[in-house]
Amino acid sequence: MKLSLSQIKEITLGAERIFEKNGAVCFSRFTEREEAIYSAEEGKRLRAVSTPGISLELKTDATGLNLGVAVREKARPYFSVEVFSDGAYIGEIKNYPDDLPNGRYPADDFPGGEFEKSFPLGSGEKRIRIVFPGTVKLEISSVELEGASYITPVHYDKKILIYGDSITQGFDALSPSKVYAVRLCEYLGAEGINKAVGGAVYNPALPAAETYDGIDCVIGAYGINNWLMNQRAEELVDNCRLFWEEICRKYPSAKKILITPIWIRIWEDEKAMGNASELHKLIEKAVSGLPDITIINGWELVPFDKNLYGDVTTHPNNLGFDSYFENLILKLGFNEI
Repeated sequence: MKLSLSQIKEITLGAERIFEKNGAVCFSRFTEREEAIYSAEEGKRLRAVSTPGISLELKTDATGLNLGVAVREKARPYFSVEVFSDGAYIGEIKNYPDDLPNGRYPADDFPGGEFEKSFPLGSGEKRIRIVFPGTVKLEISSVELEGASYITPVHYDKKILIYGDSITQGFDALSPSKVYAVRLCEYLGAEGINKAVGGAVYNPALPAAETYDGIDCVIGAYGINNWLMNQRAEELVDNCRLFWEEICRKYPSAKKILITPIWIRIWEDEKAMGNASELHKLIEKAVSGLPDITIINGWELVPFDKNLYGDVTTHPNNLGFDSYFENLILKLGFNEI
């Protein structure tokens, strides 16, 4: 059974737009109005067209999966498409070697283009989950289910709207399933809608651009780029407050989780707003008095250990994201929304 565009749409989670182009199925996690916010800067455009948080999920009795993907544009040189059956990892399509260390990745590029792989699934019904990478623009050239008599889309009753910068997008996890935003949605049994873009700052225009129905939780995790860009403290405070005022207005009954920046190697550098350890207090001040916002101190999520960072400076690797997720869960104190 080779899936059609309409069937792929039915089993896709985390995408706003799904369409065919040049014989491939393309996915966007932004509406056109949202995407326009990042279209003027090439670096941000590449990150905005990447596919973090998007997945294909279905139940089927298929005995095999043949998956074809294409990668034409990359925000990072590496990518992985992971496949799970009943929650167990069964394989991946990736463009980097097996012995690539988990962090300190070489500067050399890895190939893009077209990739295909077959995954044995065994007999009986199983729940298949295909997790898209957050660092490239992934297209699907074909999805074929061998021996399938049916497919049933998987849907979630809960939705999490996720805003953030490169860390929430998934830099520098080799495995997209390790990214804290992906794991948190899985843990809470919710569909995630990931609006994170590397290099982004608190921008009230983004939540103002659209209103989403059925949102049970909103996450926002910005601040380090405001600091790196040497913004004044007042600019960060003003934009952060306007951002969260918009969220509170649009989603009054949703849980709201604000995560302040994690450790960065150059944290002691003095910027216009002080060193990076001051960001938590500034952001906490910005949302003072706004209702029902849970503030998580990102400084306490990933230890100050360069071995936990893929680029050794800013972005967690797989191990760093393990720490991020486990500490975040402890600090949140809930397992459902």
